[in-house]
Amino acid sequence: MSFWDATLDRLRASPGVVAAAATNAVPMTPTGAPGLTPIQILGRAVDPTANLQADVNIASDGYFEALGVPILRGRAFRPGDTAGSPPVVVINATLAKKWQGEDPIGSRIGINTGGPAGTPNPEFVIVGVTADFHLYGATTDLLPQLFLPLRQAIGLGFGGAGRLIVRAAADPAVLGATIRDAVHGVAADVPVSDVSTLAGLKRDQLSVPALTAGLLMAFATVALVITLAGIAGVIGTAVTQRTREFGVRLALGARPWSIVRMVVSQGLLLVALGILVGVAGAYGFSQILSRFLFQTRPTDAMSYLVVGGLFLSAAAFAALVPARRIVGIDPLKVLRND
Repeated sequence: MSFWDATLDRLRASPGVVAAAATNAVPMTPTGAPGLTPIQILGRAVDPTANLQADVNIASDGYFEALGVPILRGRAFRPGDTAGSPPVVVINATLAKKWQGEDPIGSRIGINTGGPAGTPNPEFVIVGVTADFHLYGATTDLLPQLFLPLRQAIGLGFGGAGRLIVRAAADPAVLGATIRDAVHGVAADVPVSDVSTLAGLKRDQLSVPALTAGLLMAFATVALVITLAGIAGVIGTAVTQRTREFGVRLALGARPWSIVRMVVSQGLLLVALGILVGVAGAYGFSQILSRFLFQTRPTDAMSYLVVGGLFLSAAAFAALVPARRIVGIDPLKVLRND
């Protein structure tokens, strides 16, 4: 542990560095993958058939501060969480839901290390609950996760860290040199590679989904424009073809605005029926598109309302313009031409 302690001390003393930590869990790294480990909630009644699992990660003190992840309850890791102190663990909000509304702070959990049969699992006391964050990519589902303090994890056989996270107010372009100097100042033969920013990792992870979303948006926009133009054209043509009918109504004493109201209401009724059919079809098709959505329900009500409102507006405009033009003409002239 002397290497990590000395390296972190050097980093934290570097100009512009706000927080630094050692970990095996860097968000959105291309090689990262969750590994679910069986756990047990100790000291409380739990369904014996429940298969409780969590993604176990390792982090030093300063990890959550470096990532900007808030602690919802309890505390984060401290320098005093060492191999000689009681084993502790920090869990995320998704795992905290397993306590069914109770406060998990102070509860004990056991973690299966995969040792020989009969070997007791190490026990940990929960000291903090963090907000959920996407460790393995923005499009992955949130997993129940727990974090072990680095100094204790190594002594219990959970492996080490291997990566550094640095939060700095300095220019990220010069941060790589700061990290290399800190590492090589402790051990000159330790290689330092793959220095990247979280913004860059996020951009790389989202490049393909962003392209897919952009193409879908372009196709959807074209389809929407064509549909709106079609609605306007069909309704406008239908109203124009009823010129003789409107002339007869006007000649019989109908009020011009009653004709406008009738035309618009009939157009809106037809479009409303079409929207109902379209919503039913979209609801059935939404499951196919659900894998392209992030933090958006396939049946997002606002999307349906906005598109439906656009269709109704197009129908009202398409019916209103020719209807107003027709009711302004001379009915006798219309009938004479017919």
